[in-house]
Amino acid sequence: MSTVNLKTNVNFLIILLCVLFLAFVEGGNVSKSFFDGKGILGNEIQQIAFILLTLIIIIMATLNPEKAYLTAYSAATLGLIVVISSFYNVFAVGKDGYAIAEMILGFVLIVTGVMMGRNTRLENKEKENIRKAIEEYKKTARKIK
Repeated sequence: MSTVNLKTNVNFLIILLCVLFLAFVEGGNVSKSFFDGKGILGNEIQQIAFILLTLIIIIMATLNPEKAYLTAYSAATLGLIVVISSFYNVFAVGKDGYAIAEMILGFVLIVTGVMMGRNTRLENKEKENIRKAIEEYKKTARKIK
């Protein structure tokens, strides 16, 4: 019987909402740079690439819940990239508006990614069951040869 892990689901929801908010902010930055005639910064391109990667991984994890740990790692990586580029935007470029909110969301992504990664680890009982199953498989594979 399958069970619902509330911590994992809440972390997954927080990650999804943060990624969607970042996607809207970065989409606004890109459209603003096209209409103002300014170029797109390299860190914005990197953020957009990781946002798309994280969205693809979220879709994969939704369709295959065994891959939920990928969402945790991707969210933590995206959070780190967002924090670093937000520091750059605040201190080097001078953007203040959404940079502070992006920085906070980056920290939230890192924390929820770490918490979700901790929730998806195997327990000792599960590890022992896996070891026994592998040993049984080896025994049957030797008999077949």
